[in-house]
Amino acid sequence: MKYEKHQICLCAIPVGKVSYPRPCVILDVAADGVLAILPISTKQYNVATKFRIDKDHPNFFATGLDDTSYVFDSPIRDAHPSEMIKILGALTGDLKSEFVKWIGE
Repeated sequence: MKYEKHQICLCAIPVGKVSYPRPCVILDVAADGVLAILPISTKQYNVATKFRIDKDHPNFFATGLDDTSYVFDSPIRDAHPSEMIKILGALTGDLKSEFVKWIGE
């Protein structure tokens, strides 16, 4: 599979005490194929810096997510392509532009 920035994938990485697969957004793909990712959650934890992917946003459908979700700005994780289960979708259009501004690309 070819991975690209701003794709949303289902990933088999542990986050905190949770080890079930969860969505993540790809921030970068290194030359060796390692992916820099941020996990996505439907829970709005008490974290000050988060990006909301609202289910009512016109570009939400392209994400492949089921409900409003949140991307937290840290920690950025490294993941090997073998940890990716499947590509769900991608950030597109205005939603992608908003994310790029938020993350500081």
